[in-house]
Amino acid sequence: MEDGKTGFLCHDENDMAEAISRVDQLDRNDCRASTEDYFSAKRMVGEHLDLFEEILAR
Repeated sequence: MEDGKTGFLCHDENDMAEAISRVDQLDRNDCRASTEDYFSAKRMVGEHLDLFEEILAR
């Protein structure tokens, strides 16, 4: 999540309530692209394989 681009970092409930009023500043296409990239099967499989290799190397 990129603050101000794909969401808002909030420290407490008051920050969250204020951020709701700015949700129209977020670009839906940026949010979708970020989510598709982060949750892609290729990325997740790659990270799992890296983790398994790290565990086996111990």
